[in-house]
Amino acid sequence: RENLNWLLLCYKINIERMPSVSEGILVRTWASSFSKMFARREFLMLDSKGNILIEASTKWLLTEGDTHKIKKIDDMFYDAYGVDRDKKDERCFKKLRLPENNLMTGRKKSEERDIDFNGHVNNTRYIAWAMESLPEEFRRDNILYEIDIEFKKEILLGEDIEVLSEVKTDGEAVIILQELRKENKETACCINTVWKRREFVCYCSHVTKRDIEQAVDRGASSVEEVIEMTGAMKNSNCKVNNPKGRCCRKDIEAVFENYRKQEGIEV
Repeated sequence: RENLNWLLLCYKINIERMPSVSEGILVRTWASSFSKMFARREFLMLDSKGNILIEASTKWLLTEGDTHKIKKIDDMFYDAYGVDRDKKDERCFKKLRLPENNLMTGRKKSEERDIDFNGHVNNTRYIAWAMESLPEEFRRDNILYEIDIEFKKEILLGEDIEVLSEVKTDGEAVIILQELRKENKETACCINTVWKRREFVCYCSHVTKRDIEQAVDRGASSVEEVIEMTGAMKNSNCKVNNPKGRCCRKDIEAVFENYRKQEGIEV
């Protein structure tokens, strides 16, 4: 029995929509291909109707547990993971960009809760630190669509990390380039994310078109139930917050009725 570890190198995540609180989801994962040095694993998150919520592709490296030396992926792994030996995966992970003009900076210190069983910071904390470094207003007013991340150096307990960020635009999309940098100026991780501005229906309570549609998916059968489930119209100051300068109820009703028709729900 060999002491081996899979080391996560990078991954790409595409987000159709985030699941709602208490929503039932199905997660699928499988090893998709091997090469001499690298393995790929895919992930799918589905809603109760089988629609894709989130999909991800990841790249891994096999190492020896004690020495951390790279180990060749031999035939036994194809059998163990059910991977076709003849399958070639030509997809490439795109080269990520580091921020050059740092408009935002955050600082983190790794704690016990950040550490996984391998003794270094868990990969999910890299993303959490990157997101937490962005202004709350930005995260509130924009929707995250894509995450690309490349791990370069492990972070250990008690290390101080600087999060550097740069904002770029591409049409309607906002691209955030981020670097997690260690005290010795080494790059621990590079993260590129793509965001789009939220389309609010209720500006006072920050309720989006998708929030209303999700309420219908969860069983809301009236506008009143949508308002209760989403929290819409709870902080009403429409003349100030709504660009239309009026109450948003008619807009909520329109989204509610249109989505029910689209889904074939009897009105």
